[in-house]
Amino acid sequence: MPDRFPRFSLLFADPDTPKEEGYSAEVFGFLGPLGGETPEKLQRILSWKTSRKDLQFRKEILEDFLQNPTLLTKIEGILRRLEGLEEAAKREVIPPQDASWEEAFSALQENTRSLMEHLRFLRLAHEETAKQTPESGGLFAFAEYLRLHGTSPAVKALTEQIAGYPLLRKESAKCVLHLSLDRYGRCADGQVAYLGPDEEKYRKKHPVKREDLSLTVPKERAEALTAQGLINLCDGFCRITAGIRLRFSALEEGMIFYRFALSLTEWARSRGHAWCFATPVNEPGPVGRGIRDFAEFRDGIYRPPITCTARETESFDGDRGSEILKILARVQIFAAAGLPLAAEQVLFCPEQRVCVYSSEGKTTEEEIAALAALYRDTRKGDLLLLDRPLITVGKAPAAEILGNLLRAFRKKGAALRLATDLSIR
Repeated sequence: MPDRFPRFSLLFADPDTPKEEGYSAEVFGFLGPLGGETPEKLQRILSWKTSRKDLQFRKEILEDFLQNPTLLTKIEGILRRLEGLEEAAKREVIPPQDASWEEAFSALQENTRSLMEHLRFLRLAHEETAKQTPESGGLFAFAEYLRLHGTSPAVKALTEQIAGYPLLRKESAKCVLHLSLDRYGRCADGQVAYLGPDEEKYRKKHPVKREDLSLTVPKERAEALTAQGLINLCDGFCRITAGIRLRFSALEEGMIFYRFALSLTEWARSRGHAWCFATPVNEPGPVGRGIRDFAEFRDGIYRPPITCTARETESFDGDRGSEILKILARVQIFAAAGLPLAAEQVLFCPEQRVCVYSSEGKTTEEEIAALAALYRDTRKGDLLLLDRPLITVGKAPAAEILGNLLRAFRKKGAALRLATDLSIR
């Protein structure tokens, strides 16, 4: 493994992967509520595009959590500590440029306490996972990321310097704290200079030198702690603490996803249902058997399992047809996110787009316009889910129009699933 991890992610094999939207809000609106403690954040995570490498990455992490519940508990503890840093950050103050020495000094004391909490977080977060042995590459990388921060000599030296911080005594007005971060955001240089009554007593404490310094606060030159110097330190401390929180923000996103994934597996096991990870293939899907409706997990009402076929076009009757379309959409989206499915087997194509259409609330003119727009946007391999199309039109003309429309969609290479009571020729 590489010896440095400038970023980490529990969701993407490459931490620098851009978070691009793969599914629109319209699709999620068709699915219905996701549930959970943070449904909006979960929806955003599930909407991101993934690669097949990401799916394997997430599967290995989830299997790691299932096999090692203690590891999950430890990381949940780190997340709670991280949430506590948000409270510490709320107490931080950046004084205005015209603040008095006393105002700036008071603000700096509060910011110093917050910085101490953030540095303590780096140490304790490492201690939480130090004795764990994760098997997945993602959790191993995360534990290594914690080790690099928590055992950094610069962080240790900085913690010791601030713990006995002479600046907290007003009479030490000629004291300078000079901090630097390396390009990975770690504290790489911490120096304290004392400018006492006798300038010959000037000394620097514990300089820790690293290359590639990219940020120095307050300024590169040491300066006596006038009111402006205190204000600069307040700003510098806030930058460091904000950087620590930002670099660990990926932890919250990851744990939202894995909590939801674990709740799905626990539900399937408690009901005696089979569960699996979907298998990526190159053919359009999803195809599977014994698929349980996510709505049963959400509301506890039993629904019979369904089977998905590889037919080019398939039609389902009435209200049950609408439910099946929602199941198919959930299966594709959950599979593309790497979530476990309550099913015996599911095959799906990760690159396949899902497009949904519902006639609900539309006039005849709006239906025709919406279907025409859907046709223009359709690409080869798309999965089109049409819920009660042309319900506002009489049955005979609707059946004829829909038949022609389906033939046009098929010529484009799309797979179609319909919920309709029409007899299509």
